[in-house]
Formats: sequence, structure tokens, C-alpha cells
Amino acid sequence: RWFPLKLAGERVATFFTFSATKKFERELRLAGLRLSETQAMCEDAESCQASDFIVRYEQQVQRVQSAANRLPATQRQGASEKIITALAQHDVIFGELQESGPKNVQDVFAQATEKSRQGLGHAFESMVQQLTPEVQKRVTEKLRLAMPQFKMN
Repeated sequence: RWFPLKLAGERVATFFTFSATKKFERELRLAGLRLSETQAMCEDAESCQASDFIVRYEQQVQRVQSAANRLPATQRQGASEKIITALAQHDVIFGELQESGPKNVQDVFAQATEKSRQGLGHAFESMVQQLTPEVQKRVTEKLRLAMPQFKMN
């Protein structure tokens, strides 16, 4: 019932976050929160209505991408490592939701997993392109180790 007010409050707080790095970190944290809300909504597999929460999660991932693109070059390596951590965590949660969720939403979770990988992966790739080749290699190797199933373009 109060959820729309909560979302509005988050948007206002994010708007008044002026540091590009802090805004990126906030958007990334909110993406994790949207995913946690989806997970909580689906604890009771019989009443799982995940679609609205998945849409909110996907919108939040788009905000992460936008915030990542506005980061100064000096902050991109640290931010790319945070995305690696988030990608791995989100992938695990989506995997659990796919396994434990009711049949009628398993496809929704499979699609959301792919969109998460694409969205956060795109943010990662755009940041990595701005790094030196040596740092690119090191950060990309961290991603490969954390998520062997993730394919970079």
C-alpha cells in the first residue's frame, strides 16, 4: 500500500545525490533491493506475482547503466568491480527463484536473468572500455572468474 511512496522517496533521495560515484552506488544498491523485494514476494510460491517487481528491477538496472556512464574515469575501475559483485549476486538469486518459483513465473525469471546480465553487463563493458588495457584485462578476468557463464561482447 505504501510502496509507491517508498519508491518516490527513493527517487527524490537519488535526485539529491550529487556525487556521480555515490549516485552510481545508490542505483546499484537499489537494483539489489528491487531484486530482494521480488524474492520476498515469491517466498510463498503459490502467491508469487513477480511481474511488477521484475519490471521495477529492470528499470532500476537501466538507471544503473545511466549512472555508470556518468562516472568519471578515475572511478570506473572500482565501479566495474562493484558491478561484477552485483552481477554474481543477482545471478544467484535469479537462479534460486527459477528453481523454487512456481512454473508460471519460471520463464519470467529466466528472461529477467538475461536482462540483468545484459543491463549490468552493458554498464560493465562501457566502463571497462575507458580503462587502460592492463586494468581492462585484470577487471575482465575478475568477471570471468566470478561468472564463467557471462559472455562479453
